[in-house]
Amino acid sequence: MVVIASAAAGLALWFARVSQDAAPSDPAGSIVATNRPLPADDLRIEAWIDQNRLNIGERATLSLTIENPSTNKQAISNLTIAVSKPAFEVPRDSRGQPVCWTGDSPACVLGPGAARTPLPKNLAPGESLVAVAGVVAHDPGRQSLTITVSWTDTKGSWRRGSVILKPIECESAVRRRVLLLVRGAQSFLKDLALPFVLAGLGYFLKKFDDDRKDAREDAEKEQARVAQTWNLMLPKSHANSEQFYLPIASAVDGLIGSFEKWQLKGEAFDKLFYFFCLWLRQLRAMQTAIGGFYLKNRESENFLADAWDSLIEWVDRESVFSRDLRDRVLLLIEPSSTFATFNDLGGTESIEKARKRMKKILSAPILAELEQRIRLLRLFVAVLGFEMNRPYEVWYGEQEAFPAEKCVQAIEGWNDTEMNGIKKSFKTYLEKLGQVEQPTRSQSLVLPEQLKRFIA
Repeated sequence: MVVIASAAAGLALWFARVSQDAAPSDPAGSIVATNRPLPADDLRIEAWIDQNRLNIGERATLSLTIENPSTNKQAISNLTIAVSKPAFEVPRDSRGQPVCWTGDSPACVLGPGAARTPLPKNLAPGESLVAVAGVVAHDPGRQSLTITVSWTDTKGSWRRGSVILKPIECESAVRRRVLLLVRGAQSFLKDLALPFVLAGLGYFLKKFDDDRKDAREDAEKEQARVAQTWNLMLPKSHANSEQFYLPIASAVDGLIGSFEKWQLKGEAFDKLFYFFCLWLRQLRAMQTAIGGFYLKNRESENFLADAWDSLIEWVDRESVFSRDLRDRVLLLIEPSSTFATFNDLGGTESIEKARKRMKKILSAPILAELEQRIRLLRLFVAVLGFEMNRPYEVWYGEQEAFPAEKCVQAIEGWNDTEMNGIKKSFKTYLEKLGQVEQPTRSQSLVLPEQLKRFIA
């Protein structure tokens, strides 16, 4: 009980000190402002308000003295007063009517015996008046009042003078209490909670250090696992590239080059026919030996497999080459067949039939279909060549450049109707390459605008 009482007393003393610290430092008082008339015989205007600090909704009295000095020797007329008070409201009576205000002008003048009379329009030399009106604080903050007095002199000239009162501190009682609590909380944290903050900081620093250590150990384990996998897979990847991927890419390049020569000059039909059959034989050899492509990511494997399936489906059409004829031709040649050994097969029934089919493929309307497949083969061999070289980036100490120009050349004249599925597969591959793998590389994947539009 003694401990609780002591703690309560200490808390009370602390709150009292905080309340004292949070109290306003400026004492309440009045604010006065006077114009400095030039020349000296001009109207003298003095304004003051009886409070320099108000709560929202609290009322203060604004007083205004206007004197026409005897040295002026001229009466003034058409006297008007305008008060700019954007942050204040006027007091109202029980009927809701403004008290001592007409628009923006004070409407009450102190007369004999403190009686209030309407604002006069004229002032003779040596006469003065005192206008009074109440204002009610409406908006919080430091708010000012500007009083402008205008009149007409004996020459008929319109004159004007003004005074500006220093800002009045308008406060919300609720806001003041909130500030008091905030300052109290700040003082509590500073005076009483520092040991807890230091203890918490020590805990989090220790946890941060432990987490960083765990992350470093996990990264080292992952690096060791990757290195072990690299040591096991690199020889296999190299063997697949040497035995299957490079021969396939070479055959496709030969097919594309022969087709271009045939288009330009009508020559190289025999070479075109040879590479067409050799490419199919190389694919068959890889499929029989290892089943498919094994590259650095599944998306590249999926794209190449989709392209492969699409090309073989087209070749096996009865109107193109047919599955039966493809099987018969591939039984006659070896993956290592040269152009000379392939020509030695001339005269066999299957080869001669295939030759006639090849000439038919090079005629309308199947030629247009072949042109689309040549475009797909360009894309196929560009991706295959890029992915074949990526495992050697560690060995050579530099990153393999993505063959963007070859891909742009491949998609020129692309027919979405026939090969839209391949386009989707290629888009997925590029997204994988750019979003997942490239952030770990020092160079980001920058695609040409043609490729961006192609996959959009």
